[in-house]
Amino acid sequence: MLNLLDNLIVLGIVLCILSFFIIRHYASIQTSYATQFLATVSFALGFSSTVLLPIDLFLTRRGYQNSNEDDNIDHSEAENFTMLPWHILFWSTFILAWIILPLVREMILSGEFTVYRRFKDGVRKLLVGHLILLTLVIVFVIWLAIHLKELNVIPVLIALGNTYGLLLVSLLLGYGLVALPRSLWRQARPDYELRKVYLMAVKADDRLFEAVWQLQDIEYKIDCAVAKIVDLDENDRNDLFYKYCVNELLHGKSKTADLAPDLNMRRTTNRNPSDDDGDDNTVFYQAQRPTLKELVVLHKKLKRAQENVFNAEQRWNRILKKYGFFSQMQLDNEIPVPNIGSGVSSSSVAGPSSGGNNIPVTADPLLLVSGNPQSRRSKMTCLWVRYFRACVYRCLGFICAAMSVAILWSEATLGIRYNLSPFALVQEYFGSDDSDQYDILFQIAALVPLLYMSICTANGLFQVGRFGPYCLRGNKQSHGVALVFNAQYLVRLQFPLAYNYLLMLKYDTSETAFSKFLGQMNVVPIFGKSFPVYAPLLIIFLCAFTLCNIYAKLMNLVGIDHQDALLVGDKETLDAKVNEGKALLLRQRNSDVSLSTNTSRHNGSVHSENITIEMSERKSLHTSIV
Repeated sequence: MLNLLDNLIVLGIVLCILSFFIIRHYASIQTSYATQFLATVSFALGFSSTVLLPIDLFLTRRGYQNSNEDDNIDHSEAENFTMLPWHILFWSTFILAWIILPLVREMILSGEFTVYRRFKDGVRKLLVGHLILLTLVIVFVIWLAIHLKELNVIPVLIALGNTYGLLLVSLLLGYGLVALPRSLWRQARPDYELRKVYLMAVKADDRLFEAVWQLQDIEYKIDCAVAKIVDLDENDRNDLFYKYCVNELLHGKSKTADLAPDLNMRRTTNRNPSDDDGDDNTVFYQAQRPTLKELVVLHKKLKRAQENVFNAEQRWNRILKKYGFFSQMQLDNEIPVPNIGSGVSSSSVAGPSSGGNNIPVTADPLLLVSGNPQSRRSKMTCLWVRYFRACVYRCLGFICAAMSVAILWSEATLGIRYNLSPFALVQEYFGSDDSDQYDILFQIAALVPLLYMSICTANGLFQVGRFGPYCLRGNKQSHGVALVFNAQYLVRLQFPLAYNYLLMLKYDTSETAFSKFLGQMNVVPIFGKSFPVYAPLLIIFLCAFTLCNIYAKLMNLVGIDHQDALLVGDKETLDAKVNEGKALLLRQRNSDVSLSTNTSRHNGSVHSENITIEMSERKSLHTSIV
């Protein structure tokens, strides 16, 4: 038992480290350290059930074996120490998901100018949201009691949460089981990824223009509001706080006053900010100074606009890097592998989208991301890209596809009397032996499918959840609101996912600490008692929708921005977008090359001038000495 407890502690530390790197990959540089720490803890707790449940299953299995040896003693409850961790995990995630994370999210979105006011505004919105939810739940419970002619509040609340969780897990898992292996398989096809980059470039360029224009509009609104502020009384306490708020608003506006040259070129003078977004624009037409509430609204919109500009710029830069990487991979066979000890020189080649123009590019795609071409890391990366990358991605895609098929088979056979789940059969085989080697293999066999299901569910949450500011984007493009929102749903989904996993195994797991703590996971009776068995069948239908690109077509039809939706359309429309994306990226690359060339020439002229001045000074000094 001590070894298992030690392993649990070590796995918890590993989860914290992995969560730290996940948050580091997603969090933007503008996200505060406190928000990143809270998201890291939440992500670690959100994946904790993935580690705890296999240990719980192993201890339960061992308790069964000990009980069979001695029928008079029940060892299962005495030796299963995971009951306390389940209590801690459940209540900590409950407080995080329903109190702390929503409160932090509202504080980040708030436009108030002080921490206390942001906290007060967050508590008010949180209480309003919970009161509305509580009212709906009470109405539903009363209606259900009348319908069933009985009133059991607590079981109905638990059943309602289980139903909601199972449906959400089915939706996300149905997408992730197909999207994850397909994305890995496509990574081995540079031509496909390059075409997707062209299509994404058009949308990213439009988003960047729109973000800059929205920022320009809100800056104009702030200037109009501040211009009407006159005659503030320095001795009035309210006016002093009002002045402080105005200064904070102007300070926030100054953070993006000097944008990059490429972003400043996107500003326009042909927009009417007073009618652009359909918002309340009384600040433009009223003669008196804006109220404090109007300043708060302006501050909130300013923060949102600045985040949108930053995220759109990061997304555009990421597309430029992908364009350089995958376009150079198509030239890979024409460029020799660098020898150990020799540098990698640059050559002037015609890129796949250059239309015959000679554009200076680096001689290998790894140099776009690895820095020094003569470093050992660059040469190892070169070998990885040339000889191993495609093979490894294809193998990972095949393994994930096999895991997805096995999970879908297990879900599809839940309603059958016989246990046809391959994962359950493997676990029963390893659990039939008492040796230490088989004990470890049993825990691994219980961990692997649950871990894969957790990854697919998280991937579905991060990719499908196109919630505007709540969407999670990699390469440091996600601000605090997105991190907190996804952490909130991640901790909510772990218990329904664990319950679905236990159903999929189809052997008696009623003696596990998980089942004893949460009780019988019933659902809302109006769906029927067999709903937990047949609800996972939604996963199969959603997988079919995703595999046939029906999901992407629906996203494209309703106009939701999703990378899968960008690939849907008739051939002429897609080809036109591809050509437009090529032109955009080629123009940007020519602009970058021209800028770097001018900079190097300027630096060279300055260096020559400094050398001339230094030589003349030395000559005059030598003459004076002589």
